[in-house]
Amino acid sequence: MNKNNSKMNFLSVRGGANHNRGALSAVMVDALSIVNNFYQTSPYVAAALTCGTKACAADYVAQKRAPTSGNIDAARTIAFLVYGAIYQGMAQEFIYNHLYPLWFGTESTVAVVLKKVFFDLLIQTTLVTLPIAYLTKAAIYRHSPQQGLGRYWHDIWENGLLTKYFLLWGPVQCITFSIVPEHLRVSFIAVVSFFWLIVLSTVSARPQGNSTEKVSVAKETVLPEDDSSLVNER
Repeated sequence: MNKNNSKMNFLSVRGGANHNRGALSAVMVDALSIVNNFYQTSPYVAAALTCGTKACAADYVAQKRAPTSGNIDAARTIAFLVYGAIYQGMAQEFIYNHLYPLWFGTESTVAVVLKKVFFDLLIQTTLVTLPIAYLTKAAIYRHSPQQGLGRYWHDIWENGLLTKYFLLWGPVQCITFSIVPEHLRVSFIAVVSFFWLIVLSTVSARPQGNSTEKVSVAKETVLPEDDSSLVNER
């Protein structure tokens, strides 16, 4: 009798545990469905929230991990927040999910994917994406556009900015345009971009020194070295 009661109690507990797991799974499925629906029905709001939060968090981590980390530079973080929400969020939602399909097609063939990836890396990134990031930070700190672009030019030649970008985003964008559903592309990019922006914010805050061997245009237009907001790591 005792054995039968123990077995029944065990089965009862096991059944309760299975029921709880099933209920938890149902809640998770419902939550994911709500999130997925939000990204489908409100793509620009979702993109701005996701990318703005990601950019802000990435720069915060980059500042905290700097060797000379001290107080958080709020203005620098705001610059990345603005850049993330407006450009990497809403603008890229429009570019990737509206313009690219018009320009290159909606298929996921190798030819179409490669066209999108090469255009993204060689044209959009070089002439639009990264310059906007540097101009945004320059505006936040009340520097001239020439100084912001001078810093961009310097980081290309001295800090290998484009090499780092291409090595990361070449493979990632192949996945983006071939596998990831359209309404989740900006979010997928945001996840990877979280780690990329740590690199970008660190590179853009790297000291430049006074070497006379630097490229002349960069030496003349880069941000002042006593301006720790963009040049010195914290």
